[in-house]
Amino acid sequence: MLNTKLTKNLAKCIWCKNAVVLRFKPMAQWNLAGDGYLCGDCYQKKLAEYYLTPDRRNLTKQSNRNA
Repeated sequence: MLNTKLTKNLAKCIWCKNAVVLRFKPMAQWNLAGDGYLCGDCYQKKLAEYYLTPDRRNLTKQSNRNA
């Protein structure tokens, strides 16, 4: 867990509202409300939603299960 003194100064993720340690700027195409930053987890999820087609998502999930 992050130190409470650190979390007071950190920005909050505009998607999940958790503290943002490393800031990621959302792409304009994502149409996220608000002017702020995403945390790493939300940024990764939004990138996957934007770039991976539904067919490729299934392939990625299958390859992760086999690994």
